[in-house]
Amino acid sequence: MATKPIRKSPLKLAAVQRRYESALMSYFRKFRDDALVALKYSRALEQPRFLEPEFDLWTLDKQMDTYIQLDIMRPAEATVEEYDTMAYKQGSIFAERQLKRVGISITLGTSTPIDQKVIQNLVAKDLSNLKNITQTMSTEIMRELAEGNKLGESYSKMAARLTDRWSDIGVNRARTLVVTETQDAANSAAKTRYEQAGIEYAEWLTAADERVSDQDKNKNGIVFVLADGITSGALPGQGYSPNDSAVLPPSHPNCRCAVVPLTTAEVKRRGLIS
Repeated sequence: MATKPIRKSPLKLAAVQRRYESALMSYFRKFRDDALVALKYSRALEQPRFLEPEFDLWTLDKQMDTYIQLDIMRPAEATVEEYDTMAYKQGSIFAERQLKRVGISITLGTSTPIDQKVIQNLVAKDLSNLKNITQTMSTEIMRELAEGNKLGESYSKMAARLTDRWSDIGVNRARTLVVTETQDAANSAAKTRYEQAGIEYAEWLTAADERVSDQDKNKNGIVFVLADGITSGALPGQGYSPNDSAVLPPSHPNCRCAVVPLTTAEVKRRGLIS
């Protein structure tokens, strides 16, 4: 299976995202391999030889729940924390560079109590999202297998059904989670740094390429009150009309946007406040 390219972000998270995705995909592949073996041995072999044996889907369902916990969720706990922390640190570095650009020097590291609290909340949210992905994947797999079993399909056809749902629901959504949640971690770090530096205003920054989503194109360059977010905090006179409920990036799955700080003097110079 070819790995999809990680899209570039102003936050420069590609290296972190590739490593995170590689780790997470290894857990999903382990689950797939174990599930296929379980499927193979879930046939009711006591049936007469001249009949195509059915699959014991009730037992298989229980086994898959176990494999999800052992193969994905349990090892993912440390992995999610590791890469959320790495993304948060990258966001902090980005923020410190952006603050230096506007004449503010701040270097706090990422071990302050507020940083640790934010990281813990990010990890809890990401593990919950991963759990939802695996549960949906399992449900879809069992739905497909039940249909195949009803049609009397062979092991190879049933295995294809399992692999298809594993890839479409599990793998693809897990990859989206990697990009979206690392962006969230980095942007959370940036917001924290800006607030610690006393920044009141921020500017939305897209990746400025052909892959920027339609809903983010009109956000690029918009100045807003950092505490309020872009939806309710966008300053008047910019022609901005909210097209979603975004507050800060990421504003949608796979969003690559970031925010940069602006001094009050710069916002005045642009004529956005008096």
